[in-house]
Amino acid sequence: MNKRRSIALAIGLMAFFAVACGGRPVAVDPRLKAKLALRLADGSPISQDGSDEYNPHLLKLPNNYLALVFGSNRSCAASCTDHNLFVASSLTPFNGETLPFFSTPVPVTLASTAWLNQAAPINFTAKVSGSSVVVYANVDGAGGAIQHVEVQANGEHGTTALDINNTIHQFSTVIGIGANGDRLIVLDSAYEAYEINPTISSQGNRVQPLDYAESAVGVRQENSGVQNGYFGAFMGASVATTDTQFIAPLITLDIGLAESGLAIWTMNTFFQDNPINDIVLFTAFDGISEDMYVLTSHTAGDLWDTTGFFSFEAFLPDIPEGDVYLEYENSLANSGTNAWTATNTGVTFSGGAHVAGNYSGNFNGSGYFSFGTQDVTGTFTIASWVKPSGSSSTYTIASNSGSASNAAGFRFYIVQPDLKIVFETGDGTNGSSAEAALLPGPGDLFAPGEWHHVAVQVDRTNGYALIFLDGAVVGSGPVDPNFTTSAALRFGSTTDGLNLFTGELDETYYFSRMLDPLEVMVLSMIDRYQAPP
Repeated sequence: MNKRRSIALAIGLMAFFAVACGGRPVAVDPRLKAKLALRLADGSPISQDGSDEYNPHLLKLPNNYLALVFGSNRSCAASCTDHNLFVASSLTPFNGETLPFFSTPVPVTLASTAWLNQAAPINFTAKVSGSSVVVYANVDGAGGAIQHVEVQANGEHGTTALDINNTIHQFSTVIGIGANGDRLIVLDSAYEAYEINPTISSQGNRVQPLDYAESAVGVRQENSGVQNGYFGAFMGASVATTDTQFIAPLITLDIGLAESGLAIWTMNTFFQDNPINDIVLFTAFDGISEDMYVLTSHTAGDLWDTTGFFSFEAFLPDIPEGDVYLEYENSLANSGTNAWTATNTGVTFSGGAHVAGNYSGNFNGSGYFSFGTQDVTGTFTIASWVKPSGSSSTYTIASNSGSASNAAGFRFYIVQPDLKIVFETGDGTNGSSAEAALLPGPGDLFAPGEWHHVAVQVDRTNGYALIFLDGAVVGSGPVDPNFTTSAALRFGSTTDGLNLFTGELDETYYFSRMLDPLEVMVLSMIDRYQAPP
């Protein structure tokens, strides 16, 4: 994985959290406004409390009416049990300025039954074809293949769904659509991005800056000034790219959203008759559910123009000095600023693929190390490179308590195959947790043999934690303000010897403060280390 690129793409969101957590100020365009502008006849938003609504596609039909296609896990009268696609039609033609109200969304159905009913959020995109809408989606019932259907305003799509003709990318993952409206943006099994023609078998155009993206959409040349421009979303941060070059993060968008407690997950463009009027739609996570928004203050061209000139290095601090710093160089020597000494129980050292130096810590499913009774204090950060060896387990990174969800203390761990990173606290009676429930991509997120950087920032006094993956904030949530901070501190298992880590750790840190998130990003940047894995 090209972690430098995915980490760099997250810098817009990082800049906001630097502000929120006391870092350097960052200027924000005060004009930036986004709202739930997709509304029903009674004025209420189409997005609902208690369910996710995501990846909105707004399409103008030849009669000037609009069709809205989105994914959701909401219930419906057509046997909706999990995630499905929904369509809503505008009640009046689009006048070129104000978005009209929409009819009640109906699920995309086959013989009056919801078509997909998939357990996880659906990867899909949509386009206009004549007077209908064509949807391309990865279909679990077809082994994950990309299939396409022609959808009418009532959601009915006939009797069958068809595989795309491009057999090279039949099982790639759909993440968006190109600026011309007929090319799909996909990730292959290696997470490499391509813009493809779904009607013929061809590899398509390589779009390397969008590797590992959650979502992407083409930006027309009239708005970007380049022939192949794109907006992309990467786990909470948005970017502008060409097909060969990363341009810049969309800092204005990410900071503006984050100041409202939102993190972006998908991006789309409403392509209008005049490219100057193209507007951006997106999905944002507010810590509870995903909702659909329209960027009302900036056109697509305005948003592209916010990138200006950007230099990553100008923002990056030095690698921070930890209270505890374990390099795993054939020992558990602490190179940090405090005098804590680790007691080793079964951890060995591997000279194979590692992040820095010559070794990493090898955990065989029964090993761990402990610093004895230590006080982690009320605000702290734990960060480490991790490489789990199995794909279905609970892997403890650090803990000062037993494994019960309400055990007095904290537990920082990974859960596979649920794609979760969890920081859990308890006071012996009650428990709370901050979780990053990550949208699945092709394969497991923590696939065996892959290194990832994870971190958690904890503020016990104010009762919250932020979770990072590969330099980007991916989750947040409450912590029990009464959880025990002074207890036996272990890495690799809970203190009752359960949920042991199996795999490798490297470059493990403990800080008795909340890092500036740019510092977390630096810790996660491979090229800051000697030997990238």
